[in-house]
Amino acid sequence: MTDAPYTVDSRRRLLALTQGYRVTQVLDATAALGIAEALSSGARKGDDVAKAIEVPEHMLVRLLRALVSLDLVTEPRPGEFALTESGALLDGRSPGSVRAGILFEGSVLYQHWSDLAESIRTGENVYRRRYGVDAWTYRQRNPEWGNLFDAAMQEYSTVRVSEVVDAYDFRRFSTIVDERVLPDNPRDDLSAYLQDLNMLHSLSGRERSETQFATLLTRSGFRLTRLVRTQGPFVVIEGEPVERPPHDHLARSSNG
Repeated sequence: MTDAPYTVDSRRRLLALTQGYRVTQVLDATAALGIAEALSSGARKGDDVAKAIEVPEHMLVRLLRALVSLDLVTEPRPGEFALTESGALLDGRSPGSVRAGILFEGSVLYQHWSDLAESIRTGENVYRRRYGVDAWTYRQRNPEWGNLFDAAMQEYSTVRVSEVVDAYDFRRFSTIVDERVLPDNPRDDLSAYLQDLNMLHSLSGRERSETQFATLLTRSGFRLTRLVRTQGPFVVIEGEPVERPPHDHLARSSNG
């Protein structure tokens, strides 16, 4: 604890972080209502958009102005709205679209994160705790959620796979494992550390740092040879098997 007075900026920043759930739900509502699709052909009056998506105009305009504050929509003239470059990625059709990912994050996944503290306390993931099964079984039993998960993963992969393939030649390998590397400094990549918590919360899993991957490879009979950075958040981890001397193999065999 410190008795030093807080600054207005520090308090404002903390409150803004606390209200991040509102932004998530603004994005989810925008994607679910099809607002970006209705604006995809260019600027339109609010009443035209409301008719297109069948919602009350006065309600829609309030949501649209929240999107203006998030720099996802502009209001070039009073009552007329248009998508920004980022807002266009909500339409589900544009290259780089994130609509499926937003619907995935904003539905069951969003509800599950209200239970993060219990995963930290117990080490048991939210699916086991709530449904008595792992995440994959839950998705099989709930096709609508499973399909949404698949669509989000496909959407993420559309961009990320090309970033990885452009950075590394995989043709000589028969086995490739999908992994992400945590930077040593958490300030370098917030999303990586949030994903680490997501792995803990959803799968009882984890993301790993370069040092932790090197240790994991060593324990598995491999040696870390190099890491190749991509233009996105992923890193290519290259490892090779370590050939054990014959006497080492015999010693391991004789010890059981």
